[in-house]
Amino acid sequence: MVVKKGAVASDVFIWTNDDPDVEIVESQMRVSINKNYLHYGRKDDRPPQKHTITITNHGDSPVAFKVQCSDNVNYFVNEKYGLISGHVIREMPDLRGPNFFDLLVWRRPCTCTPQAVGLYEQRTDVLQILVAPALSFSVPPASYFHHAKPYEVLRASILYTGKAWDKTANTASLMRSWRHWNTWERELK
Repeated sequence: MVVKKGAVASDVFIWTNDDPDVEIVESQMRVSINKNYLHYGRKDDRPPQKHTITITNHGDSPVAFKVQCSDNVNYFVNEKYGLISGHVIREMPDLRGPNFFDLLVWRRPCTCTPQAVGLYEQRTDVLQILVAPALSFSVPPASYFHHAKPYEVLRASILYTGKAWDKTANTASLMRSWRHWNTWERELK
């Protein structure tokens, strides 16, 4: 991140563009998801319907993520917060960690839903994945999202049809024409 205009004051430093002594440059986060459209049908009994979204870190530095959903009653995930290492782990350069995380998104069966309103109606919800640069593996990932820090937003659209569940209709895909499936789309425009 390059400080572009104005001045920001803290206890010790004043950041400005007018004859700066130091220029702050952060490496860009290069994170993407492999699916941004999830399609669910109505299922009355267990097990719940499941889709897998792979969050991939294409950069060298680790990132933290936080998952938010517009409907937390009907949808749940395997992890709300997490860390994804980069291609190179700076503390241990000889060790290579996985640079992806498989996020499982389940839709609760209709018999397990506490509110029976709207089970036969079509609705669209949004799953947001907030991504922030992680400075250390010893810091809990939830702490990166407590304050107003810079983060990127990845979005997936969730469609619930309200029709009877069918294995062939239970699909997920990547719509490349939709925005917010990667963090570098602004560079291309």
